Amino acid sequence: MKYGHVHGLDKPISKIVLGSTLLSTDRLDESFAILDTYFELGGNAVDTAHCYGPKTSGALGQWMEARGVRDKMVLYDKGCHPYGEERLTVACLRSDLAENLERLRTDHVDVWVFHRDDPTQPLAPIIQELNDQKAKGTMQAFGGSNWSISRVEEANRVAAELGMQGFSLNNPNLSLATVNEPMWAGCVTIDKAGRDWHERTQFPLFAWSSMGGGFFAGVETPDVMRVYANEENYRRKARLEELARKKGVHPAPLALAWTLHQPFPVFALCGCANPEEVRGVVSSLGIEMTDEESRWLEFGE
Repeated sequence: MKYGHVHGLDKPISKIVLGSTLLSTDRLDESFAILDTYFELGGNAVDTAHCYGPKTSGALGQWMEARGVRDKMVLYDKGCHPYGEERLTVACLRSDLAENLERLRTDHVDVWVFHRDDPTQPLAPIIQELNDQKAKGTMQAFGGSNWSISRVEEANRVAAELGMQGFSLNNPNLSLATVNEPMWAGCVTIDKAGRDWHERTQFPLFAWSSMGGGFFAGVETPDVMRVYANEENYRRKARLEELARKKGVHPAPLALAWTLHQPFPVFALCGCANPEEVRGVVSSLGIEMTDEESRWLEFGE
């Protein structure tokens, strides 16, 4: 495993962050096997969210309690998802956090991330609440998922003006695959300008759908095809398969290696259905890639 850091958090974070959506209290044996394999391979960070529901967080909470590893884990928790209405409010933050802590059987998360932004909302009350929660010990670092770069910058300007801790990370979609349209309403895929900003600032990026929703692994669900099926991605897939043959690796981990091979700190959020998939995504960390190979995979030049 490889690790990185974000401002405000006193723990290293594994570069592969395990997605939790495939965990469930209805499948505890399978969920424990996924988590055990990830932990044995050095993984220490799990992506959770209020909208994933109590069964998902409950499975993770039961596993941490059974294994006695809460202090070794980084809980990357999200809230304020818009359930049919905008919910970037202090009240929703408090409510979602309280419910998540109960489900996870813990008294704190390590990283708190807003699942969506509401650009109409002023950020000073949000920054104040985040810092109040940090003072209470319920979280250490914060960030935004599917926020624009300008709003991340605004959040940190407000925090600086208040003399408080601001955002430590950005959590958009980033993968080798280009998108036809957002996977879900309000989702943000990082563009070239955003990637250039991350390179200039070296601001950590946590990439969701870091392997293009499984497109490069042959997944052809209606959502994957709606978002990723286009001529450019098929060309990239062909180049990916060619380079994978030369390197003697599978295309999917190579696609993940591309996501991680950026000129700024990247952490990849990866959902895994079984221990074999966990081993596959972690194997991407051992794949060496040059800047020239990375550019060729993306642009064919």
